[in-house]
Amino acid sequence: MKKGFAFDPVDNILRYFDNSGKMIPDKIQNDQGNWSIINSSTGEIIAQGEVKFGGQVYLFTNKSDGKIITGFQKKGNSKYYYDATRGSKTFGERKISGAWYLFDDTTGAMKVGLQSVSRQNKVSYYDNQGKMVHGELKLNGHWYYFNDITGGMIKGFKKINNKNKTVYYNSNGWMVSGQKKINGSWYHFNEITGAMSMGFTYLSKKHKTVYYNVLGKMVKGWQIIGNHQYYFQPSTGARVSGSNNIDGRNYKFNNNGVFLGFTQRVLNWFYNRVGN
Repeated sequence: MKKGFAFDPVDNILRYFDNSGKMIPDKIQNDQGNWSIINSSTGEIIAQGEVKFGGQVYLFTNKSDGKIITGFQKKGNSKYYYDATRGSKTFGERKISGAWYLFDDTTGAMKVGLQSVSRQNKVSYYDNQGKMVHGELKLNGHWYYFNDITGGMIKGFKKINNKNKTVYYNSNGWMVSGQKKINGSWYHFNEITGAMSMGFTYLSKKHKTVYYNVLGKMVKGWQIIGNHQYYFQPSTGARVSGSNNIDGRNYKFNNNGVFLGFTQRVLNWFYNRVGN
């Protein structure tokens, strides 16, 4: 049994049923306190323009025929959406024809651009058609990434599988490039792609070669990498070469930074033995 306001999506009309399930025969008061007449034959409420009934906003035609308009509607510079099933204006997030949209909580105006969705504690981007964007997007010279499922703006490290790279997005959601200190460790991100560097990397602006481990962190001090031993300056991470005094002792390294000492000879012996 129907009670209260009921939208008929077949005829696009609105009716009202009392507590006993009967249609009101003559007139009804809207939420603004104004009276609207009711067609005694069909039970449809006759109104014009936007009218609020039972806490829901409906858009009636201006023909006094009781018909309710649904779908996207443009008024001035804003667009609104009236649900085809419920007949009423939409507020907040709504999925329409497979795409997510955001409508102002107060006015119902469709939002575009970067928007804070407070109920879900996220920031999302809606294109010029109002559709939520997922994945990578370049805005005003900066690259962003929006979660593939929720559309929420990503911050921090992100592995982009289809491009086989790990990148980092700062507190603004911008992809970073170059050197960056994160949680006490130095990282490097490719100046063009933003890909996190791993292995030996030459930093042309700093005129030094450094090494980033599998987590992307710059290493320092003595390191065994592959079949060789290296030393990286504790302050800058720069790989040393030539003759260097380390902790009061002199050590020699070739032009590629490989240590030319007893430890290296042991490593060479070990790897040659394993290889044989």
